[in-house]
Amino acid sequence: MIEGEYLFYLNEEIYPPIISEGDSSSFTKAIDEKELLNRKKEILSEMKTEFNLTLNEDDIFITTFSGFFVSDISEDVALQILSNTGKVSRGQQNFTIQNIRARMQGDGPVLQNIRARMQEWQYDEDLHTSMGVFFVNPNSNTTSSQSKVWIVDSGVDINHQDLNVLADPLFSKSFVQSEPDPLYDLVGHGTHLAGIIGGRAHNNSNPDLLGMNGVSPGAPIVSLKVINWNGEGTWTNVKKALSRIRDRGASGDVVTLSLGDLLPGQGQNPNCNFHGDLLDQIKSLANMGIYVVMAAGNTGVSSTRFYPACFEYPLNVFTVASLNVNYDFATNQFYPPAFSTYSNFGRPSIDYVAPGDVVFSTFPCDRYAVLSGTSMATAMVAGLIHLKGGPPSANETLTGPPGNTLYPIAKY
Repeated sequence: MIEGEYLFYLNEEIYPPIISEGDSSSFTKAIDEKELLNRKKEILSEMKTEFNLTLNEDDIFITTFSGFFVSDISEDVALQILSNTGKVSRGQQNFTIQNIRARMQGDGPVLQNIRARMQEWQYDEDLHTSMGVFFVNPNSNTTSSQSKVWIVDSGVDINHQDLNVLADPLFSKSFVQSEPDPLYDLVGHGTHLAGIIGGRAHNNSNPDLLGMNGVSPGAPIVSLKVINWNGEGTWTNVKKALSRIRDRGASGDVVTLSLGDLLPGQGQNPNCNFHGDLLDQIKSLANMGIYVVMAAGNTGVSSTRFYPACFEYPLNVFTVASLNVNYDFATNQFYPPAFSTYSNFGRPSIDYVAPGDVVFSTFPCDRYAVLSGTSMATAMVAGLIHLKGGPPSANETLTGPPGNTLYPIAKY
């Protein structure tokens, strides 16, 4: 928990959210920017009058739930706010999270003029792509779809030569106070995902230079930064990011959530409703026709213990585990895939497996890197959804833990 930071929930009879879970007619409602701003200003004014709090618009939640975030207050002030039971229904201290730390493979990031080590990197210098991408999209299908892919992560490097990142501040935004630029990635994680999803190699005609063609080349990428240079963030900032997507996203867009944490407790059936309002936000996006793709996690346990990947919803919400597949360049064929040893497992909540081991992709400063993790597998599925305009095909299965559980393999 973070000292001095709280999220307070408002009485929704007084402050009804714009999207109501009990009103199905509001599920696909477009958010009117003027209405949203006026509602936020109303709450800002009342919280200033009632509690002498100086907040900004990003601290106010009114789309799928009603509340406000405040930092740098004492426990006494927090208790004073909670004592106003007419307007405030409950509160909770802010929690930290981590991105799902991917493992760097090889010697680290490389520049474009380094000679490709095709077998070691699982990279095809003629196709300019990871063999994991080739595995899920073997015919190199493309699309002209302008649906956006919202990467809620460590930022995305807008200057990378292979990426189509939207600079428009109406979309890309940082919620990390110490790192205000969403288009600068100090970790590399978000930039790596962006290349898997939508990289388009700038030098397709030159096999002597490295480049990255993703699953859906040229896909428009929106960067929502919630993870700092140390790979850490807060749940409140994730909620702010999801609110922004609901306010400004559109049906057909795709969201990646390669972050989370183990749920408290050691039981096999922990409470996945840890932050119920965040799950309500995910449901609201799904009901609107926005696809939400979540990483299962890299801790080698049941995915029901990892949040928010534990969340099950029947519409447009997918949790992705990782498989290992290697291409033999000498014989031009893939070895049989296997479930990744580090990947979280279990059905429910996992919907697909996709390549996550030894994945070549973009890295900040026009570099490239090979990483492994369920984050990479999540990016594969997000790219497929953007490419197909819907969920991946699942005509093949993979056996994995526990026992002989069958997992659908995500492919075009």
